[in-house]
Amino acid sequence: MTKAATRPHTAAATEPGEPASPDDAIAEAIAAGKLLVQPYARWAAQQGIPIIEDFAVDLLAVETAPWDRLGARAALVHVAGRGDWSNIVVTELSAGKATEPQRHLYEEVPGRHMWETNFVPDLADFELPAWAARGAGSRNLKFVLADATMHAHVSEMPVGTYKKGHRHHPDFHVFTVTGHGYSLLWYEGDEEFTRINWRHGVVYAPADQQFHQHFNTAAHPTRYLAVAYGGLRYPFTEERRQHFLGVDKSVSEGGRQIDYADEDPRIRVLYEKELAVSGLTCAMPPVTGRAHP
Repeated sequence: MTKAATRPHTAAATEPGEPASPDDAIAEAIAAGKLLVQPYARWAAQQGIPIIEDFAVDLLAVETAPWDRLGARAALVHVAGRGDWSNIVVTELSAGKATEPQRHLYEEVPGRHMWETNFVPDLADFELPAWAARGAGSRNLKFVLADATMHAHVSEMPVGTYKKGHRHHPDFHVFTVTGHGYSLLWYEGDEEFTRINWRHGVVYAPADQQFHQHFNTAAHPTRYLAVAYGGLRYPFTEERRQHFLGVDKSVSEGGRQIDYADEDPRIRVLYEKELAVSGLTCAMPPVTGRAHP
């Protein structure tokens, strides 16, 4: 890690009665909570419940504490790629108990792979339409929850398949719904990949413009849920709008996705080895027109 550079002070210390230097005045204002304020961080620290910060977190193993606001045990989870708008609240309910009533700000989406609702009873069995442009046998559905700006989608990968890699701005939280597998993450130009192994209960969020790719190693279809701020109806930012316009387009066409023919050849080799360990067969289509040697 690198330390932030500090400006050397060449002037003598301020004499009593003299006005403070600009740097000292700014430092004092920050210490007094008048500048560079982070209201959410301040609020979170006042809640008296655990705050877990990491790149990936097993939500089933998170320790909770009583939270008066909710009337139940809870914890806050901040993953490294959560961006500016999203967090996770882990809630633990005892048998036969309920939380205190909560009120939230909500802002309905016919169209491409979308369903408008305010409740999804079972993510594991919900019917998903095909979306081949995002990967071999891929299925996907976006939810518009209560006409809000929050985005959510569920994707499914058949046995022996994986999604195409893509990238976007931060705050997409990826939750495993069924199955198990792994994801590879890297920045453009990286020689090595960062690997996240996942199963039900694990959540992570890719960092800003970090390519990521999901791989199913289970003997049955695998599903995951992704949640972020800004959806197809209300993208909230221009960047999010551009993301939805280019999510299934190749980077060579100005999109956000790496087609199979353009991916690093090591990716397919690694996946086939992982499947062989479990006695599974790769169902991926052969790669044609590969740009890599």
